[in-house]
Formats: sequence, C-alpha cells, structure tokens
Amino acid sequence: MLQLVASALAFTFGLLFLPLFFSDIRLRRATDALTVGALGGLLSAVLGRVLWIIVSTIVFPIGLLGPVGAFLTQAVVNLGLFAASSRWVLFKRLTSRFWAALTLTVLQTIAQWMA
Repeated sequence: MLQLVASALAFTFGLLFLPLFFSDIRLRRATDALTVGALGGLLSAVLGRVLWIIVSTIVFPIGLLGPVGAFLTQAVVNLGLFAASSRWVLFKRLTSRFWAALTLTVLQTIAQWMA
C-alpha cells in the first residue's frame, strides 16, 4: 500500500515539474496536473504490476530481466497513460512523451525503493 502511495506521489510531483525540464510539455492547469498525476500514479502502479505478471508469464525471457524488465514494463504503462491523458497534458512531439514517461518511471522507481 505504501508503494502505491509513493508511486502516485512521484507521478503527481513529477508531472507538475516536467514542464520545467522539457519545453515541449505543457499543462493546461495545475489542478488538472494533480488529478491526472494522482490517478495516473495509482493506475501506473497497479497496471504496471498486473502487466508485469502477465508479460512474465507469457514471455518468459522478460521475467529473467528482473528489475530491468519491471522498469521497462512500468515505462510502457506510463507511456500509455500519457497517451490517454492528452486532453490535459499537451506534448508537442512524440519524443517528449517518451522522455517524460521514462523520467516519471525513474522517479516512481526511486520513490518505491524509498518506501
């Protein structure tokens, strides 16, 4: 439970600070960022775990990667969440969406390790 909260907080705060580091990302309003961040963080943590179990069961070699495979799975989930949240978070280029998802995945991983 603590890891879910840590993941949601990391996603929320990361989403608020991403426009400071990436000029291609804009947020419509801070309240939207908080909503998308909290919901996205919880979905990311839950879907990341579920997807990791499914993928490691079906595709055995990714299960051998251990933490790296879990990280890559989480990054794919975050990228999908960014695609779904395009109504509130504006990305000018696809590469900025990729780097933002990777950055948030790193923040979530650190927050989960600290929890």
